[in-house]
Amino acid sequence: MGHAVAFYVFGILAVALALATILHKNIFKSATFLAGMLFCLAALFVTLDAEFLAVVQVLVYIGAITMLIVFAIMLTTRINDETRGKFNSQLWISSLTTLGFLGLIISVILKGGWNETTAMSGALPPDMLGAIGTALLSDFILAFDVVSILLLVALIGALHIAKQDDRKPYVQESFVSEEDIAPKHHVKENEEMHV
Repeated sequence: MGHAVAFYVFGILAVALALATILHKNIFKSATFLAGMLFCLAALFVTLDAEFLAVVQVLVYIGAITMLIVFAIMLTTRINDETRGKFNSQLWISSLTTLGFLGLIISVILKGGWNETTAMSGALPPDMLGAIGTALLSDFILAFDVVSILLLVALIGALHIAKQDDRKPYVQESFVSEEDIAPKHHVKENEEMHV
């Protein structure tokens, strides 16, 4: 009974935080709400007796991905500029894509046969986390290292994009010609003559 109550509480919290992530105007607070939503998903995994997935959720998604997003936000200049639009021209395309995925998920849920009981092929090992960890660092070491390299490349790419955003204003200011400044100077002289 306690697991069921915790499941519904964390499920409602996850949905509420996901909506806050999408709808909030401040992108830094949206990243914070995203971290909270991912933590609620980790709690949902615990209520479903999937402790390994909960640990991976916290370490990879909250500890790595969300922190990467936060660093990218902090290193990008003018990210919270109020004059910028909050939505871009891809709003309708993304909405249709989201509705398509929602329909796909609902169809899988309705056709899944969740009430049927299936026999397990074999007994689970008593130390499930240890078995998964051993498999990750022996049989699946290549995939594990590829994911690590992918995260490193994403971090380097975020830093490179942030540095480019920092350089743009200085480059534009350095190429201001004298012709752009001269008309303003002549207008000021004409105003002084009329006074």
